[in-house]
Amino acid sequence: FCYSCYWLLVVSRRLIEVMDCIIPGPSIKPFCAAIGCLSRTGKELYIDFDPLDGLSIRALNDSKSVFGNFHYEPSFFSRCSSAPSSSASRRRKRKKNQTDDSQEVEDERWTVRIAMKALAAVVRPRKDVLNLHVLTVGDHLAFEFQLEKAGSGSIVRVTHKVGYSPAKGVAAVASTEGASELVVQPNVLTTMLEPLKRSIEIAILVNDNHRLISSVTFAHDDLPGDATTGLNRGQTSLKTETSVGYDDLVDVHYVGHFDDS
Repeated sequence: FCYSCYWLLVVSRRLIEVMDCIIPGPSIKPFCAAIGCLSRTGKELYIDFDPLDGLSIRALNDSKSVFGNFHYEPSFFSRCSSAPSSSASRRRKRKKNQTDDSQEVEDERWTVRIAMKALAAVVRPRKDVLNLHVLTVGDHLAFEFQLEKAGSGSIVRVTHKVGYSPAKGVAAVASTEGASELVVQPNVLTTMLEPLKRSIEIAILVNDNHRLISSVTFAHDDLPGDATTGLNRGQTSLKTETSVGYDDLVDVHYVGHFDDS
């Protein structure tokens, strides 16, 4: 009886302490915005947590053609289940033993998936938020917002609990070997793609000679019906193009693909 109780207590303690993080007030808005961004990519949110490496949230669309990933270091949190200062020494130890005990290293990570629809209440805007406490409670992930009411100073806690399922993780399907890479500030990328947001698909063009990145889209239904009278389909197509120079990007690594024959 005592032996069984001992193991029951250990398992329960592990379930509660799998993930226990606190996000400070100023960082809550970008964190929730990241979840909102991934909700436009896939129907499920993949959470990959390691107290030494931090937290990653990912999403993949149904056709596996679009992949999104946001990673947060332990220092992003005001509290993590493992102190950020111990990360370096533990990482070195893990890398040293990776060849001999790779399975144990993999088991330290905690990966689950959550339906995006279940997170709608979590990502909605809030005011006067002091912090966001994210922790596992049994088979649920709890998001506890701590709010301070202006004037009265009263503390109100709002908790959303969502169910999760174990997952093996998700990663980009396409190989990045030999691929070009663009590093762009978010505001520059947003301004560049804003005129094309209603398009079904766009083409990204790289002109290395002119040091220019362009995004192009064609549409046949953007013109009013009376404007197409007497014109064929080719004449009514609307081309929209936006471009930005290399100097406005953080970094560009362009790999040209030429036919050797």
